[in-house]
Amino acid sequence: MTRTADLRSKLFAIAALAIGGLTIGHSAEAMERGELFLTQGLVCDRPSFIDAIVTLTSSGEKIEAAMAQGNAGAEEPRCMAGMLLVARYVAKARTFFVDDTAVHVHKVKVVGFGLMSSDEVIPQRLQKPMTKYVFSIAKAPGV
Repeated sequence: MTRTADLRSKLFAIAALAIGGLTIGHSAEAMERGELFLTQGLVCDRPSFIDAIVTLTSSGEKIEAAMAQGNAGAEEPRCMAGMLLVARYVAKARTFFVDDTAVHVHKVKVVGFGLMSSDEVIPQRLQKPMTKYVFSIAKAPGV
């Protein structure tokens, strides 16, 4: 496996953290149209927290340790992973590169969350939407 394939695998693992084995994704097109989507990967308070955790993870740090570093010293977690959230796309916040992989950080409004029952996801609406950041990855152009 090449370094790039290994990196993509690690980044995909972050993006696809599952709840009870359920894997739910979102398409870039749906996000950019402002549609509601479900996400269960890494969700942070600031773009820089996404950058730090993805960079740590891509350099070999385990996701749990990277998350602990990102959340160290905070009363409330700065980043969460694995919760099933309902969000609406706002804008692309920034892009950074790890090797030949572009990591796009997106600003979203979290409007709800999903609770897992034994056989379904039950959506719950938040009284007040929260601004958060998620990411997507893509191979850098020309690579």
